[in-house]
Amino acid sequence: AEVVAGAIGVARTLGSLGNTFLHEPERCAEYLGAVVDADPRYSFAGFLPPDGHVACSTADTPIFVPMDLERLAFLENPTRLVSSVPEGPVTGDWAIVVSEPVFDGATFLGVISISIPHSVLTAQGRRSDLAQAGPRPLELLTFNRRGELLSRLATEGAPDDDELPRTSLVEFADDVARAFTAESRGGATRTYAATPIVPGEVYVLGIWEPELPRLGGLPTGLAAVMFPLLMWAMSLLVASVAMHRLVLVHVEALRSRMRGFGRTR
Repeated sequence: AEVVAGAIGVARTLGSLGNTFLHEPERCAEYLGAVVDADPRYSFAGFLPPDGHVACSTADTPIFVPMDLERLAFLENPTRLVSSVPEGPVTGDWAIVVSEPVFDGATFLGVISISIPHSVLTAQGRRSDLAQAGPRPLELLTFNRRGELLSRLATEGAPDDDELPRTSLVEFADDVARAFTAESRGGATRTYAATPIVPGEVYVLGIWEPELPRLGGLPTGLAAVMFPLLMWAMSLLVASVAMHRLVLVHVEALRSRMRGFGRTR
């Protein structure tokens, strides 16, 4: 999920170059190409004007994005959105898309769009890390503020919808970390821990077996309360470290490259 946070930081930085993207398509393409070259986890970067004709992107040919109800709603209220699409603009596979609106004053110019293949978030190395975590979760999934699934990873086998909580994911899309034990959609008792990764944008939900180890000799009942609290507290720390290392550091490096590029023009 940290790669999503990084993409948000990069998109925000690129958004400051809105007029360049609109009026200098060649420089726009160079900037976006530098972003994808610098981080191979990004499969696509583009600037989408309101008319849907994408002339500036890392794709080999121009792209047209047809108007639909979702895009119409975005144009009426352009705000940052992290979403997923079943077919990415380049790979044709499931992708997570970061959309950052670009303004000139109060004038909406378009959207910076960065795509991340879902496979990046479910790579074998990440699965191994998940399996070695102790106590290891059954699943980890990320979702956006609308409760829409972005990525999903299971320790063993394929993710199972029966493991999800009965309530909608949008119920956990707030900036308060929480942990609870409840009945899953499949009728099993599960322990869930949810925490924001990018407050207001991206959240993570972990799913564990309900059998919890004793913590330092605590009674089982107290351990059952303390364990999920410790889990989401650790998640907050991890999210904070990820934001610093993978967003702030990445954005500063990108700014340096942009300044260097500008001096050569």
